[in-house]
Amino acid sequence: MALRRSHVSIGQLFVDKGLITSDQLKQAEQGRSEKESLCAALARLGILQETKSLPVIAQHLDIPYISLKDQKIDPAAIRMIPARLATQYQILPLKREEQHLLVAMSDPSDTKILDEVRMLVRTPVQPALISTQELAEAIRQYYGVGADTVEAMVAVAELPSA
Repeated sequence: MALRRSHVSIGQLFVDKGLITSDQLKQAEQGRSEKESLCAALARLGILQETKSLPVIAQHLDIPYISLKDQKIDPAAIRMIPARLATQYQILPLKREEQHLLVAMSDPSDTKILDEVRMLVRTPVQPALISTQELAEAIRQYYGVGADTVEAMVAVAELPSA
């Protein structure tokens, strides 16, 4: 399964599928912060829940949508990615399948992260889409309290210097 590229924007996809109106799309685009995804803005504004938007995106990109309620995570896969990288890149290795590592992430289009993970684990990486909130909770659960500490340190490091 490969990440399929398309010229249709995610927002337009939601409009075309009848999930939101053009006006709601404009409202979300104008009301989102620089680092906030469109899906997060739509959910925050109460327009479209991630549980409705993420499966549509995953289908559009031809990748799996993962809900950890239905997914068993392989401890050997967790050990393949250090806590620092899982937190920094916001990824969660789920399991090794046939010839690749299945990795849950909230932005599967980030090829830089996929390339770095592939080089680290020395095997092809298959992205899977997961909600940002579920991903953050799972990283804390599987990597422990240390992941919270690393997350805080990364946030501090990203602050502009005075």
